[in-house]
Amino acid sequence: MKRLLPLLLALVAGCQAPLTFPAPDAKWRTMTGQLQYVTPQRSVIGDCIVSALHGDQFQLDFVAGPGFPLMKLRQSGKMARAEGVFARGSWQGAAAQAPERLKSWFALRDILSAAMRSGAARLQSPGFWNAQSRNGGQDITVQFVRGDMPRKSAWMERFVFHFNGTRP
Repeated sequence: MKRLLPLLLALVAGCQAPLTFPAPDAKWRTMTGQLQYVTPQRSVIGDCIVSALHGDQFQLDFVAGPGFPLMKLRQSGKMARAEGVFARGSWQGAAAQAPERLKSWFALRDILSAAMRSGAARLQSPGFWNAQSRNGGQDITVQFVRGDMPRKSAWMERFVFHFNGTRP
């Protein structure tokens, strides 16, 4: 019985119902374009759709080829869900409690919102990320850094967005 209890708990935890998130409508700001996701091990380019409402609701779809899902993010308030290759399956819960591999993805909501709202050329969170916006927010580069590494190799992940246009 002692051996079966952990297995039973794992099965019950895996049966958690998916969170539901609002679908974007005409009130949402939606941008389409390309995203290059770069780590020291890989560089992947694909199409992306980013939708946001009031800085609280956020959705990002990153696909390669004809609809191959690399990452699908949904955030509403503090709750979030990630699915796809870069999510290593799926994860859902409070964004602040996300696994380390997803923290940068979930930080994009606030970073992109700030970059588009402020129009500033440079934004940063010392020791965590820095961002640069060009062409009125059409080109945004976000780089996540590690403070425990030498300066030249301090970056862990880079997101390079090139948006084609914005729908109100």
